[in-house]
Amino acid sequence: MVEVLQALNNEMQGLGLNYEYDTITDPSPTFPYWVGAYSEDAVSDESGQETAEITLTGFSIDMPLLVIETQKKQIKDHFINAIRVTTENENVVFFYFSGSVDVPIDEFGVRKSEIRLKVIKFNGGI
Repeated sequence: MVEVLQALNNEMQGLGLNYEYDTITDPSPTFPYWVGAYSEDAVSDESGQETAEITLTGFSIDMPLLVIETQKKQIKDHFINAIRVTTENENVVFFYFSGSVDVPIDEFGVRKSEIRLKVIKFNGGI
């Protein structure tokens, strides 16, 4: 899964978004920012194909809703038709948009949104 997370990090940086896996490590992060988490499925056959779902959670504070929604649209548009990445180990990873949800929070001006990406990894390429 490390290869997948590295590939996702590269894609998010390419979009110019403030992103890290699991948690933002900057003690004074720039908002909005996005963090990722994933869940893996079991390998289903001898092909070695792996599937997972990544949840990207975006946060903003004291910003108009349109700010986080604009970034959500940017991510959705980027992944909607699937992105193919070949890793350093010659494995092929596909990322594609599979849904999103706004998460209402009424504390201190925080806004939160989640995006789900489906991931398929082919070990040894396709």
